[in-house]
Amino acid sequence: MIWNSSTENSRSARARAKQQSERGFSLIELLVVMSIVGLMSSVILVNLTKSTRKSRDARRKNDIAQLQKAIQLYFDDKRVFPPNADNDGAGWDESNDGSFLDTLVSSGYLKQQIVDPRNTATYSYSYQLYNQGSTNCTSTFYILGVRKFENDPALGGNAQCPGGQDWDTLFDYVMQISE
Repeated sequence: MIWNSSTENSRSARARAKQQSERGFSLIELLVVMSIVGLMSSVILVNLTKSTRKSRDARRKNDIAQLQKAIQLYFDDKRVFPPNADNDGAGWDESNDGSFLDTLVSSGYLKQQIVDPRNTATYSYSYQLYNQGSTNCTSTFYILGVRKFENDPALGGNAQCPGGQDWDTLFDYVMQISE
């Protein structure tokens, strides 16, 4: 091979290109990777948030079923529904007031107090006992409800007396159980 300045220049150009490629990633490559990672993390975060909300709603449904069973066991043993502690001044025993259906815990029908996963004024359970004749109903009954679900649509319920209060408008899920 004949050595000349053009051969030397092409070798040094290749050596410089090799050194540059060994140094690391270019700015554009880094930006592309960062944008892909950012997009993937935002998709994962959205899905995680949705699944967390669904999980809390599933727990709410399970909690209400447990409360209903405990109230029914209490009624079967004592022939009366448990009293409610009116801590809000409106007659409702609310899970976010600290003493939600304490009678069920102190009597052994529940191991511990059951409260909403978020347990705020917006997300809470409510219980109220009504005597016979109140709100145009012919028997003693109680209302047990979930104020609000996060993800599930309102499930409604069957809580109303003819000509009386319609509790379906106050809760996303509500049940009325009579003697």
